[in-house]
Amino acid sequence: MNINKFLYILLFIGTFFPTAKSFAQSYNVTLVKINRSVHPSGGDHLFSANPQEGPAAHYIPENNGHFLVLGNMDLGFSIPLMRCTTPGLIPQIPTRHFLSRDPYCEGQGIEGILGYMSMGPQTMINSTPLFRFFNPQTGDHFVTIYNRPYPGYINEGVLGYVIPIAYQ
Repeated sequence: MNINKFLYILLFIGTFFPTAKSFAQSYNVTLVKINRSVHPSGGDHLFSANPQEGPAAHYIPENNGHFLVLGNMDLGFSIPLMRCTTPGLIPQIPTRHFLSRDPYCEGQGIEGILGYMSMGPQTMINSTPLFRFFNPQTGDHFVTIYNRPYPGYINEGVLGYVIPIAYQ
């Protein structure tokens, strides 16, 4: 896609579709809500499109950890948000979950694609950065739309751009 056509699409989208929901309806794109749960030990976060998956695995739902990704998007600016696994570091959590934009899950176990993120803020309506943090003591990868210090976690940077629940 040439840059002029791409910029025209962005201008068109921003002018006529003030919310992600109206954009999704007009372009037949699904929006997928990603739910965040935490293991009771605090050593693992689970991200799922199924709100019952966390509680079924004895994880505690976190009410402030939701965001939207695109379920099916092919306009040339989306990247997959992968759900991955790695062996746990503590006995209570034999398998740890993490999110990555690497289609090979950084050499770890691949569970699949949760949805698609934008590569930049200008390519998706009301998008915001999705930050990834890592806790070297527990091995937990934590993602959030809030870029602030989290005790014990190192900021690994922006994974991509997602839609906060407020803009659906």
